[in-house]
Amino acid sequence: IRMSSKKQKSEEWKLVTSYTVEKYHCGLRAGDMVKLKRDLEITCEGKLVSVDKAGQIWKVLHGAVDDPGTIWFLRPDGERHTWTDDQSVFEYLERVE
Repeated sequence: IRMSSKKQKSEEWKLVTSYTVEKYHCGLRAGDMVKLKRDLEITCEGKLVSVDKAGQIWKVLHGAVDDPGTIWFLRPDGERHTWTDDQSVFEYLERVE
């Protein structure tokens, strides 16, 4: 799964404070609700950190102009999650009413 985890040198990091992107390239919009279609394993450096279970409802958040290509979500536990802004997002998530 491709998520927004671009490896950058520390001097290339930029503090993002403005989230004004309402519509993403994949078609999702801030405020949309999406549901996990299947379990999503979260890993860090090859180690399993957590598993988000199928059926969870996430909210699409506003994105940042300074961080193009990244979709921002709010998970049910209040944590943010990112994903690459392309059609791959629909392999795991589906829009719900």
